[in-house]
Amino acid sequence: NRRQVYEDEAKGIRFSKYSPGTSIAMIPSALFGWPLLSTLLCALIDLWLVLRIAQMLNFKNDSRLVLILFAASPFFMLLNTSWQSEVFSLTAILAAYYGFLHSRAQSVAWGALVGAGCGMAFAIRPLTGLVFAVIFGLTMLRNGMFKQTLLAIAGGLPFLCGILYFNAITTGDMLTATYELYAEKHGPFIDKDTRIPQDVYGTGDMLVGLLRQAGRWSVAFGGM
Repeated sequence: NRRQVYEDEAKGIRFSKYSPGTSIAMIPSALFGWPLLSTLLCALIDLWLVLRIAQMLNFKNDSRLVLILFAASPFFMLLNTSWQSEVFSLTAILAAYYGFLHSRAQSVAWGALVGAGCGMAFAIRPLTGLVFAVIFGLTMLRNGMFKQTLLAIAGGLPFLCGILYFNAITTGDMLTATYELYAEKHGPFIDKDTRIPQDVYGTGDMLVGLLRQAGRWSVAFGGM
């Protein structure tokens, strides 16, 4: 197994390769000495959010069925018995979607929850947070939800500033993520001598990466 911590003894720096959002989300339960409590709480919040979202989407007669299907899905059960980062990013995105539905139907103030949810997801899994922020942002603008969009930006801005500050104090550059610095030092590499990087998308070649992902997705969608 590869080490998961970046260390620079000369500079006195030591940090996890991952974004800080997951660790931040686990702080309350860790203070009680029971870290698993964080994943259990997220599971309960997820179930409540899915039920409320189903009701708001006018699935009132079938909202309990939606809840049961969600709770019984293998992915949900596997995820919430672990400390994977997706445990917390799922809750953040569901909260953002819940805020979107409220801001569209009731008060524009709920737009702040959209931004906060995407911001927290960005702090946990940056690309996930960015993708959903773009989706929500474009959807709100397309529907003329300009006030909600401004509030969403305001809700997500503190998280963005926090991550940039975190990057600055750990990597020395606000635009350099901890994972990037870790990968440059520890890899994985296809060839350790030439230090050619290897990741789940291949070797950095965009076309190869897209083809590899298309193969994975075809199996996943075929299975579903």
